[in-house]
Amino acid sequence: MNVEVISKATGAITEVAGDAIDLDAPSIVRLDITRAQVAGFEQQGADLLIRLADGETIRIVDFYPPNATVPNDLVLRENDGSLWLAKPGAGAPRFSLIQDLDDLLAAHGGSGGSSLAITALLGGLAAAAGIAAIASGSGGDDDARPSGGQEPDPGTPAPDRDPPAAPTGAVRGDGAA
Repeated sequence: MNVEVISKATGAITEVAGDAIDLDAPSIVRLDITRAQVAGFEQQGADLLIRLADGETIRIVDFYPPNATVPNDLVLRENDGSLWLAKPGAGAPRFSLIQDLDDLLAAHGGSGGSSLAITALLGGLAAAAGIAAIASGSGGDDDARPSGGQEPDPGTPAPDRDPPAAPTGAVRGDGAA
């Protein structure tokens, strides 16, 4: 079984043996097994036990570290290449289909390098520019006063505060205007 540990901080991938999965930093553990092979999950202290249908158990040491601010994730890569995010917990095993690991890396500040991360960065910059424009007073301020509560510049026209006249029209009894 192929086991990869992907650092959420750097995106670096390390291949490890299936019997030596020991986490020391926020990571994604990717196993090349199918969902059908998983019989259940169990938390044992800080470790995650994955019980397989064939009776084998996989232990991920320190999957649940105390006081962790960034959680570890378990992803299964099936034979067709699809990726399934495991949701360890009580009851039957649950999984969510994901497109790629970049979503998990980006959500936790890692450097996945995906177009999603770039789009999020550009969107954040645009939002910051909008906030800066509003804070600087160019965001459509209604009273045309400069910041600081001073009187308007004499060259600045007063804002139009009068509502438009109500629309008028006549409708005949047959519905024609």
